[in-house]
Amino acid sequence: MLCLISLCIILLLGSAAHGRPKADDRLAPRDTIELHVWQWTALRDGVLEALQLNHSFTIDSTGTLDLPLIGSIAAAGLREEELAKLISDRLQARSGRQERADITVKLIQSSPSDLTASVEVKQEAPEPPADAASDGSSAVASQRASVENGQAEAQPGVHGPHTSRQPAAEQQQTLQGALLNELAAARMEIAAARAEALAARQTGRNDAARHNQNLATARQRADALVRELDAMRTDRGTLEQKLFAALREVDALRKSVQPARGDPARDDHDGRDLAAARAELAVMQRGARDASAQARAVADMMAEQAQALKQQRRRAEELALDLEVAQSQVKGLKAKATLADHEKAAMLEARHSMAASVAEAQRALDEERHKAERFERELTAARQTIDALKTSADLAAAARTNAIRERQVAEAALKRAGDALELERERADSAARDRDSARRERDAARQEASRVSMELSVALEQERNKAVGLARELSAARKAIDVEKARDERRSERINRVPKARAVAASGADVSVRSRPARQSGLRENHKVKAKKPSRPVLVATIALPDALLPTRPPKLGAP
Repeated sequence: MLCLISLCIILLLGSAAHGRPKADDRLAPRDTIELHVWQWTALRDGVLEALQLNHSFTIDSTGTLDLPLIGSIAAAGLREEELAKLISDRLQARSGRQERADITVKLIQSSPSDLTASVEVKQEAPEPPADAASDGSSAVASQRASVENGQAEAQPGVHGPHTSRQPAAEQQQTLQGALLNELAAARMEIAAARAEALAARQTGRNDAARHNQNLATARQRADALVRELDAMRTDRGTLEQKLFAALREVDALRKSVQPARGDPARDDHDGRDLAAARAELAVMQRGARDASAQARAVADMMAEQAQALKQQRRRAEELALDLEVAQSQVKGLKAKATLADHEKAAMLEARHSMAASVAEAQRALDEERHKAERFERELTAARQTIDALKTSADLAAAARTNAIRERQVAEAALKRAGDALELERERADSAARDRDSARRERDAARQEASRVSMELSVALEQERNKAVGLARELSAARKAIDVEKARDERRSERINRVPKARAVAASGADVSVRSRPARQSGLRENHKVKAKKPSRPVLVATIALPDALLPTRPPKLGAP
């Protein structure tokens, strides 16, 4: 039983240490990837961008991958090649160039069951000696100090005289060459360390596969032996049962033989039966001994298998320890590579800051000229010759002075334009106020005119009524005058009849002898006298109408 328990424990350990199944090649949330960017110099800080992207990143629960300088990318459901192509397209679109970066995306399994590889090869990755590391750190420190000194000297060199700019440019070019060489060497070292780590990991995986295969074979053999042992135990139990049955039969025969000892024939028959039973018992005993021997052999074999399994387990533990050592070595290499990346990033940042301080005047000129050229062109021109750097610095200073002067002129013009605009605004406000007051006066005048028109219409109607009344009164007065006139005429005629008769009687003779024309002339004279003689004087009344009662067309209501 102890052997079986130990065998089960070994089998469980082997199944736990078995290699992980093949995962899906598509990325999923919570996966961790390792990103490597190579040959990315399309931008002026492309190397720094590559160093920022050369790290491990984890996809969040929503399937989004957050990368520096690029942003968020929906990485869930993509393959490693598709994600690498998408990142390369983003970098190319950001640079605006035809150059593409070589990007490698690798899935890192973070669960403990993924680390199933074992390492049998005892070769360790070469580590730099302590003196080399100290020399490298001192060299990096000296380069940093020189970079800082060069930056401090390069900043006044841009605005200073010609003699101070030339050493700064030479030192900048020297430092740039040294930094590029150091970066190339660091990249080669990192690539070699990664290649060695990958080789060690692959070797460990192969050894783990072989170990798992051997363990599976041993497990199968142990299962077969267990089955054989169970069969033998079953056969042994059967034989023991048969032996016990035979012993019981022998005892029964003995008991039956003892009462009948006096019969010879019965004794012979019982003796033959007893001999046969003894022979069968001997056969059964031999079978039991054989089964017992086989069981002991199987037990010995099981003990040997258990010992072998114990050795395999110790071997697996040793391989696990070797794997942990290899993993620690890989982690150390990764830490060293990360430290080297940080050192190179710091040096590149120092170089970038120094270059930015040197090209500050040129960038100001580029911004004033609508950003015609990028900084990398000017930096390339500065690397080519020192004379180009001096010329560009002089031009930058002159352009900066011109830009300052133009900016001052533009500010003065802008101020004048602002004053003029403010004056125009005040004039416009005054004109608007005058227009509003004129509109109000016009509205008041319209209202007053409407009111006056209404009043005049009412007064006109009243005067018309008065005029009609006066006309009626005038007609009545004229009729009365005509009546009085007719009365006066009749009275005049009655008064004039007596003198006329007297005149006719006195001039009767003359009338008879005169000719007709004489009578006609006399008649005319009498008629004239009659006409000239006024009767009662006629009273004439003159009425002076006001201008409002004159026969004119009334104005339309609402007219301005």
